[in-house]
Amino acid sequence: MTAATLPPSHCDIAIIGGGPVGLFLAHTLRHSAHRVVVLEAEHALVRDDPRMLALSVGSQQLLEQQACWSASLMQSPIRHVHVSQQGFFGHTRLKATDMDAEQLGYVVPYPALQTVLTQALPDNATLLGGARVELVHSNAGYASVQFQWQGQTRQLTSRLLVLADGGSLLQQLRVPCVERDYQQCALVGLLEADQTPIDTAFERFVPGGALALLPQPGGYAVIWSQPLNRLQEMQQAPETALCLELQRLAGHKAGQFRQLQRRHVMPLKLRYARQLIGPRFVLIGNAAQSLHPIAGQGLNLGLRDAWELTQLLAPLSPPHLDHPQVLAAYPACRRLDKLNGVGFTDSLIRLFAQPGLGHVRGAGLSALNLLPGVKRRLLQHLALGVRRV
Repeated sequence: MTAATLPPSHCDIAIIGGGPVGLFLAHTLRHSAHRVVVLEAEHALVRDDPRMLALSVGSQQLLEQQACWSASLMQSPIRHVHVSQQGFFGHTRLKATDMDAEQLGYVVPYPALQTVLTQALPDNATLLGGARVELVHSNAGYASVQFQWQGQTRQLTSRLLVLADGGSLLQQLRVPCVERDYQQCALVGLLEADQTPIDTAFERFVPGGALALLPQPGGYAVIWSQPLNRLQEMQQAPETALCLELQRLAGHKAGQFRQLQRRHVMPLKLRYARQLIGPRFVLIGNAAQSLHPIAGQGLNLGLRDAWELTQLLAPLSPPHLDHPQVLAAYPACRRLDKLNGVGFTDSLIRLFAQPGLGHVRGAGLSALNLLPGVKRRLLQHLALGVRRV
């Protein structure tokens, strides 16, 4: 990331968080009259960041509309998703053609997307890398941000403050949140494999959690959720033993597993804000909701947050950005999409965690193959969300 030589002291919209959602919001505001500042805690892009992002076709369309899409992000399309559960009959196969699309989405390395989003930022946007926000508050006329930048304490005022990443500042703004600890952790890494089906992702529900395999050249990005008490075991287990266990859980439809690299383990929780707005501030992305990765809805939901917010803000003149009626429209237009994304993800975890329902779930997966209308609607909700077009 590049940083400005001298940070501005005032702007129209201050965005806290220079991840994909915050940067995308800056791009969507390119044709507005607003001066935008993005505050990002990291000094520079971490090139070896192991995170892989599951971008839906709806997100790809939004990025493409803003010239934030390139051939470098298209190396790993998803055209098929195979969903099953270990130890029980029944599965379903979701295909892009089920919703008359060429693909359901793409698996994108985090650094690749960040590179595209940080390049050619709009002229009305300034990115401050290495800006660590300490305090936020609203006064009579402006929102105020105190941050550390290049060893000095800086102040930034803005007409509107948008929190796009994390949730550490929500307490300062007195935003009530709902949290649910799933008592699970996820092992994430890159799995080398051969004889893999082309453009196919696997979602396999296994005892204690789920195993997601997202296609990559030469193998998969793996997300394996298990009970939290296995955290230490998953961190310290030899690579060979983990590969054998993953192979046992996945079966052989996904190919032959050979090597697991760049693994790390993280706890899994649900957190979402009960209110998305306040005096001169709005929450989007991870600040608004942090989801279990089982259905790949988190980033896609956040990008739609940014897109919808811009539809409200772009036509306004700067003095009207913090008008209560304008801000009140944002939660209203995001309500159904958030209920869809958060509710579906949470319900899926609860359903497959219930013991004694394996055969019932298997019958449901098999039945989905016989209901093309239901399958089409499900895919449209997952891939496109509930948004205005």
